[in-house]
Amino acid sequence: MSDVGGTVLILVGSSAIRGSAVLLAAWAIAALFHSRSAALRHGIWTAAIAGVLIVPLAHLALPKLRAPFIGSVAASLARSGYWWWGHAFTTMKSDQRPVPGAPIGAGESEAVRSALDGVAVEPATPLSSRGAWMIVLLWFVGVLTGATRTLASIKRARGIVRRAAPVTDPVLLRLTGDLSAQGGLDRTPPLLETSEIDVPATIGISRPVIMLPLRRRWSSESRDARAVLTHEIAHVARRDCLTQMTTQIACALYWFNPLVWLAERRLRLEREQACDDGVLACGAVSYDYAELLVTVAREAKRTVVMQPAIAMVRPSELEARLVAILDPTLDRGSLGRRSARTLAILAAMIGATTGAVRVEPTPTGAPLVVAAADNHMKVSANGRVGAALQRLDRGQRPSVPRHIEPDTRGDSVASWSSERVDPGNPVLAERLSRAGLAGPDSLLVITLRSQLNRVPHGPDDLVRERATWALAQVRDGRLVEPLIQALGERSWRVRAYAAWALGVARDTRAVSALVAQTRDPIWRMRAMAAFALAEIADARARPAMLLLQDDEAWQVRVCVVQYFGHFNDPIARRIVRRALDDSHAAVRGAAKSESTRDNSESSAAR
Repeated sequence: MSDVGGTVLILVGSSAIRGSAVLLAAWAIAALFHSRSAALRHGIWTAAIAGVLIVPLAHLALPKLRAPFIGSVAASLARSGYWWWGHAFTTMKSDQRPVPGAPIGAGESEAVRSALDGVAVEPATPLSSRGAWMIVLLWFVGVLTGATRTLASIKRARGIVRRAAPVTDPVLLRLTGDLSAQGGLDRTPPLLETSEIDVPATIGISRPVIMLPLRRRWSSESRDARAVLTHEIAHVARRDCLTQMTTQIACALYWFNPLVWLAERRLRLEREQACDDGVLACGAVSYDYAELLVTVAREAKRTVVMQPAIAMVRPSELEARLVAILDPTLDRGSLGRRSARTLAILAAMIGATTGAVRVEPTPTGAPLVVAAADNHMKVSANGRVGAALQRLDRGQRPSVPRHIEPDTRGDSVASWSSERVDPGNPVLAERLSRAGLAGPDSLLVITLRSQLNRVPHGPDDLVRERATWALAQVRDGRLVEPLIQALGERSWRVRAYAAWALGVARDTRAVSALVAQTRDPIWRMRAMAAFALAEIADARARPAMLLLQDDEAWQVRVCVVQYFGHFNDPIARRIVRRALDDSHAAVRGAAKSESTRDNSESSAAR
């Protein structure tokens, strides 16, 4: 994926799955309260929709929240093949574990293929850059379509209000004022009438108005008028136009998620039932009120479907409302201000928590990354790497077809800039890293902090950005351990940054986790892992580096030469001499440099 397209796709997908978890929880809670009032269930659904909208904002803005239990579940799902659900709560800081069966990288020899049979590795990214952008474009078209429809309906509603005439019946106006006071309103909403609608409706968020259709004459002494006005004033008092607009925003953003649309339907039905309960609580006779709704629905030729507008009757909801109206056992209580505030606080907390949850590799899960490296080391015991060494002894190079170097293909990872991730604020990273100055990794922290003011030598110089990102990983005064854990992230770019920092650290604790990355399908990730292993120069990485000597990328082969240049044994010298015939000048140059140094050291020893 490209940086922008992939980031947007991951954010939308992750937010949709996190939001689905919130909605499913709301569904379960609403089911538990099925015998309670419709107003309470409407409050639950409103809180859930608000939580869904808070999720992406919290995901971007809030610091990550560790959740070891979810990490275990996510890892299990990922290993079972459900990678999307497994990483829903780990996106951008995911808990990807190496899994078996990843495709072998282009240009790898049969010796490498056989030597790595059974070694756990991370699968390739399931989407290409172009595929990511196509999905993001499709999502954006859906959002734009929903937003356009909503804006058009807002414009239409404003036009209807602007053309409507005020109701002049003083008794009807007085009744509206009395009912508004009973409903707890500080101001009486304007009462208008128009021929452009056939159903009574409430329109507006900041200054709502009550619209009555002209085709029916509303007598101020009629019980129907009292019931209609009570119903519409209940909408105003409950701020239902605002909750409806909020729901429409959620539907526009998550138009592809059926749970959001089902939640919108349930919220709409509970809203109308809550207002019906308010009418009955004010003394209306249930049978008369039910007959009124049927009459209004029968007379309606045009259903009000506008934003922000709420029609009194929708045919699709009429049957369920009539059943509820005629059921004398239902709870018809309203939602008090204290309960409403409690639900609002819960919505903010649930949305923020769900959005902020990131799963970091836990101590019980981290060995999965190391286990892959341990398996890698065991390969040499069964003779597969030994067979490659025998061919090397006989002077036979593995038959690796030389393709065009991967950095000249022009694909999504050809440029150095493809490694770039958002490093965060350097000032914030500097502050966060202060705790590491007194920790066990203080030397690494000091080294990285010295690079925060580095002037880049060119567009490919990412040292300052990598240092900024690495310093932000300081946890409890430690840095090496969080960097090793970051090698379990799903994003290869994040893993590449972590590998670079571990190369700067030259800490042998990272060897096993870095070895696991030498099998990554992305050649830039292999190159960064090889760089780090060359800097650490630990003998435990020899089998893995041996298998990289014929990698398709010259950047990887250069690091292999530099790694074996640290060792003064026949095999290491043979590998370095072998690289003198490499097809790429940089590899030949590295081999010549290591050979010259080896000869100088041998002369000095004599």
